[in-house]
Amino acid sequence: MYYHRALDDEFFNLLKEGGPLRPLVDLTREKWQGRDVYLDLQFRGDTISFYAGLTTLLQIRRDKKGNLRPRAAAAYCLREHGVRALYRPGEFSDLVCHAGQYLERVEVRKRYLSGEGLCQNWLSYRYGQRRRTGCGEPVAIDREVVVGYTDTAEQDLLWDKPIRKEALGLLEQISKANPELYGRNLHKHPLGDELDLLMWEPPGTFLLAEVKGRKNAHGIYMAPIQVTAYTMVWKRFAEPKSLADLERLVDQKRELGLIAMDDDEWQSFEASLCSPEFVPALVVERPNRASSCWKRLGEVIKHTSDHWPAGWGTPFVDSLRVYAACDSEDGWTDVTDDFREWG
Repeated sequence: MYYHRALDDEFFNLLKEGGPLRPLVDLTREKWQGRDVYLDLQFRGDTISFYAGLTTLLQIRRDKKGNLRPRAAAAYCLREHGVRALYRPGEFSDLVCHAGQYLERVEVRKRYLSGEGLCQNWLSYRYGQRRRTGCGEPVAIDREVVVGYTDTAEQDLLWDKPIRKEALGLLEQISKANPELYGRNLHKHPLGDELDLLMWEPPGTFLLAEVKGRKNAHGIYMAPIQVTAYTMVWKRFAEPKSLADLERLVDQKRELGLIAMDDDEWQSFEASLCSPEFVPALVVERPNRASSCWKRLGEVIKHTSDHWPAGWGTPFVDSLRVYAACDSEDGWTDVTDDFREWG
């Protein structure tokens, strides 16, 4: 298993202060296209990605020869906006110019910039570069959180059989208990193999969070099974040597100003990697407190706890955190002790 997100040194140096790609980092400081949205810059090993809501507007990959190769979904007409397929060393200033013009002009469908997507972007920004240091606020480390496997045999051994199979069994039980309410044949639908956000809460808790839009009632109350299953993956994965790249990722983002973290917090973060605690979390965008989904959420949590697979140890679904998020400077609010009274 692995989690490789940090950039290699050569690519990272291009983004540092004085580097030719530094202006691309600075694009995340201001609101994008005059909207109430900030571009979210994420690292993927040999690639940097610019997110806007649920869509990736631009990816730039560094190849083995040191060239930079921009790409985007066909719908965004990257080449028509003047962005070339390849930029060699010495042409990176051209890439900065072309990419900046493209990001300012590209058109994005509204559905990518509302609800869940907008919430994810805001949390990455608010708890990244706009985070308030020294007061215990969480840190937004990464999004689209996916543990990798060396081959299909390892994936089958560590995810498919011991975790995914059990999680689908829980979904089947719930589906059969009340198919009209929870849905039919839930176990026949794909179980998501990633989570939306990885957060760190000082002094030593990692939050594995799934984000749901306020209108996605079914997604809200069925989330505990996916989020706890994937938290189980991280509990299996989290050996100190396995988390070295996570430390490097946070260090890189901190140096670029994408994460605000003071020296004391950095030391706490480093220490927490030696004995990490992983907690599942559900984040709901501007929740409708009158919705019946909160009662259903409590029922799914109880069912999951009561039928917790024996091989999974203590049912940490009982420790599920629930947060209400909006786009205010206050960030999110912990409603774990309150949501059961809603609806």
